[in-house]
Amino acid sequence: MVSDGFPNPIEFPNLLHQYVGYGEPNPWYVKPSIVNINLINDLEWVEGAHELDPNIDLGKYYHPIPESIRPLGEYKGHIWGRWKMLHERLDTFNDEPLKLLHFKFLGFDYVNYRYSQYVNKMSDLNHEKNVGMQYEVSLRDNSIQSQIDEIKSRSIKVNLD
Repeated sequence: MVSDGFPNPIEFPNLLHQYVGYGEPNPWYVKPSIVNINLINDLEWVEGAHELDPNIDLGKYYHPIPESIRPLGEYKGHIWGRWKMLHERLDTFNDEPLKLLHFKFLGFDYVNYRYSQYVNKMSDLNHEKNVGMQYEVSLRDNSIQSQIDEIKSRSIKVNLD
């Protein structure tokens, strides 16, 4: 979800999604949301906890990414990284009954603060494995506003009905 700023809770006392209604469907922020743990013996998330390990028989589960778009296999070292399609078909998210909304890009000040917090909490292992380094790079390159603008340019009105 994306906006020019974080809504002031005094001015906007209702639910956040009532004020921030646009977002960019992005497969990197989507993960299986509803899993019947009674059907699964060994639930395991892959690194980053954005996807379940595809080598484990999960039985039936709900995944907010339509099957026609879901990951096919390995790409750049991620076992869930090769997508059938990306942004050109992600408007199909609006047809899904459930949505996992990430209110991550709510204005420069909010994003800058969050990224600074992420960088301050990074461990040596993060640096060794090059995990989460995009936050440090964004701060160093002063690219946060351009990221927000890019997401806004691809955003769609999210259907929550």
